Order: sequence, then C-alpha cells, then structure tokens
Amino acid sequence: MRVPEDQAAEERRLLGLGLTVKDVAATVGTDARRLDERNRLIYRIDLRAAFQSRIEREGIPTRLSIDSSFGHWFAGLFDGEGHFVIDLRRPRPRGNRELVLGLNVYLRDDDASVLEHIQSRLGGHFRINAKSNVAYWGLRGLRDLAEIAVPMFERHPLRSKKADEFELFRHLVLQRYAATLGGRRKRVPLQDIEEIASAIWDVRVRRHYAERSSWRVLEEALTPSSETAVR
Repeated sequence: MRVPEDQAAEERRLLGLGLTVKDVAATVGTDARRLDERNRLIYRIDLRAAFQSRIEREGIPTRLSIDSSFGHWFAGLFDGEGHFVIDLRRPRPRGNRELVLGLNVYLRDDDASVLEHIQSRLGGHFRINAKSNVAYWGLRGLRDLAEIAVPMFERHPLRSKKADEFELFRHLVLQRYAATLGGRRKRVPLQDIEEIASAIWDVRVRRHYAERSSWRVLEEALTPSSETAVR
C-alpha cells in the first residue's frame, strides 16, 4: 500500500485535477486497482467532484470531426428520420432501473448507403434486416454520446420538435457522463430517478404519436434474431 512520497504526491495532484484512476495509474506507472484502494483509504479524493470540476474548467473533450455541410445535412435528416432513445428500463424483474440513451435512424434498405455514410463519419452501429427491408444506424455509449452526438447538435441545431427532446437528452447524457467519470465507471446508481421519469413522461406526452410512428414499427422489426448483414 505504501509508495514513495513523490509518487503519492503526484497521484494526489492528478486525481485532484479530475483524471480517472486508470489514467493516473498509467501516467505514474502503478496498478489501477491499488491506486483506487489508496485513494479510498488514504487520499480520500472525491473523484466525481474532481471530474466535474475538470469538465467545468476544461469542457468536455470533443471527438467530433466533420465539416459543416455534413453537420447540417445530418441534422436535417435526423429532424425527419431520427429518434432520441431516452428510456428507463428494468433489465431484471427485481433489478434497479437503468437509463438507456442513444440515437437511432431508420431507413428503407435501398437507402442503406446513406446510413453507411453516417457510420463512416460518426461511428456507431449499422445493420440491415433483409426480411423487413429496414436499414438501421445507432449510436450508444456515454462517451460517444457526450463527445460526438451532443456537440453535433449543439453546432448544427435541430429545427423540429426534436429540438426540445435534445435538451433533455443533452442534460441526461452530460449528467451521466460526469457521474460515471466519462463513461468509465459502469455501475453508478441513478440519482433523481423520479425526476428523470417525469421528464421522460413529458417528452412522450408531447410525442404522443410515437407508439404508431414509423420508427416504432421499424424498431420492432429489427429484433436480434432477425438481424442480418451486421456491419
């Protein structure tokens, strides 16, 4: 558990600056699990508060690398064919509720090249369901959502009612990004669950047509057992 004083001082300094345990361990050349234990027992630095201060000080790092023509084109496409995934789900009957966040775009399979183009610029997942003639692109993961999707729509605003949904989406993504130290900590309990549930309900009320909308039909058609041409 004991380490040289200069190493301990550097570990304290870097953790206090908001770096993750994994990043600090790699920098000073130590074991991440042992560093995490040292912080819990000795340093007692609030990693979440330090990370939040770092975000406020430096901003969230952006990995978005697109030109403005693609950005405006994608925002227009998403206004018409896109969908924000904002949902509270309980994966097991007695398990805790989990917040599911993401982006989806569904098109007919004869426009699959459009989604392949999106994947080449933004990453994410692309697949085709040959039986239902549906092509799908989706983006998941807090790091990608915070560092790619959020700056995408901040720079290239939506014009439809989805602009209101984006505000909630952005709030929840950034909240969870901070709580999970940039998506690196997977099992972090949700805070303010009832407030989140209420906000999601408000979005669904405004989007009351969603249960019969095209994206719902297409989403149900893309069950894991029927997916083909996964890329």
